[in-house]
Formats: sequence, structure tokens, C-alpha cells
Amino acid sequence: MGKKTTFADVKGDLVTLQRLLSKYFAENILNVQGIEKAITQLTQTRNGKLCFEDAKLEFINLNLGKDIRPILDSEQYNTTVLELRFTKLEWFSYPSQPINDPINNFELQLILKIKDTEKLLAKSAWHFEKHPDKKDDGTPEATPEFHHPLYHLHFGGYELTDDEDIEYGNIMVIEAPRIMHPPLDMVLAIDFVLNNFYSCQSFMGLISEPDYIRIVRNARERFWKPFAFGFASNFTTNHNFRSESQVSVVSTYAKNLITYSETH
Repeated sequence: MGKKTTFADVKGDLVTLQRLLSKYFAENILNVQGIEKAITQLTQTRNGKLCFEDAKLEFINLNLGKDIRPILDSEQYNTTVLELRFTKLEWFSYPSQPINDPINNFELQLILKIKDTEKLLAKSAWHFEKHPDKKDDGTPEATPEFHHPLYHLHFGGYELTDDEDIEYGNIMVIEAPRIMHPPLDMVLAIDFVLNNFYSCQSFMGLISEPDYIRIVRNARERFWKPFAFGFASNFTTNHNFRSESQVSVVSTYAKNLITYSETH
């Protein structure tokens, strides 16, 4: 599965990301210091886990596309802020054999807001998370009733349903389906935002930088490679890839990537 990732490797990639964003993208981010907080908080536990929490970045000058609701003045759309908020990320830095879930805790939110002075005009939200094994009090988490992949993207959630200031019009907000999505660290989360909300020249300059390409590739190796092998192993015999270098995957991890629900 590759070499062990060290604390210095991860911290170095975050420092590089902060440098590149400051160079190319400072006019589009209200607080590049959010990455600095993740760098400062990054710690390694005695059992080898790396973690940080409560890191937040705010993006502006977004490309929201052509068909947007509610219909507002173009100047109001220009005030949109996208908040990228990592509640927590905790993961093992070393590859396991057989391959198992490398992430202990993962919760990320993307929140779009349009405000006119202090009034909230519009809001949207998505969250990416790992279905928790335990509740906050330490008791086991209930098995979901519906299709619920271990790692998923979910539209809406409490960020919308608990906000009393939003006028929904005729938009129906429900407990939306969980859509399978690979986990994101800080590098991959920012790359997700850039590729979905920007098309400007500074974006093109940033993603063309060799150092940016390198740190994105590093992050995919750490977080997406176990996910890819785990998913693929659902369609092989006994969760093993028959090749010169055999890869074995823990069967429960492989199954849960597709759905956590016992009924599917």
C-alpha cells in the first residue's frame, strides 16, 4: 500500500498548500490563516494517529453557475461566502495490511451564505462525513435504516433544517440520501472547492503548479487508495486481489463502504 506517511510529510504538504494559496489565491480567501490553524493543531498521538480540528476557511468571488435560486440581484450573488469547516479529522498515518479503514474521525461541512448587511438571504449546505461507530456518550451508534455508505456526501442537514432565518419558498428540504464519496483531508477538500466553484486565471495558475499537483497526489495516495481498494474488493473473491503482489482487505470495511445498513 505504500510507505508510511510521517508527521513531517503531512505538515510539509499543508505548509506548501498555505504558501501556494497565499501566492495565487489570497484575493479569493478571507482567512488563509485557517490552514495555519490546522498546521499548528496537527498532532500525532502515541498510537500513530494524526489529527486536527475546528479548522475553517472562507472563500469569496465564487462562480455559482447560471441557474441559481432564489433569484437575486447579481450584486447580491457577489457577496456569497463559502465556508469550509473541518470539525475534526483523525487518521492513521501508516498503511495497514490487510487494508482497513485508515480514518478514525472525519466530519467536514461546506456552507454557502448570501447576506444583505445582517439579513440572511439564502443558504445552502453539504457535509462529508464518516458514519460514526459510537455516539458522543460512547454507546454504539445505531445501524442506519436506509442506504448509508460509510463515507458519504449529504445535502442539507442541520445547517439548513435548524436555521429559523431561512425562507424556503416552495423548496422541499428533506433528509436527503447519503451519496458515497471518498474522504477528504484539507488538501482534497480545498481542491474540491476550487474545482467546483472557480474557473478564474488564478485557479488555473494554482492547479498547474508542480507542487500543487504533488500534494494533491500525496493526499489521494493516503486517503483514496485504501478507499479504492476497499470498494473494488467487494467484487473479488474473499476480498483479495489475485496478482503478483496480493492485496487483502478487511471484509467489514469493504462492505461498509457500500452501505452501513443491514437491510441492503
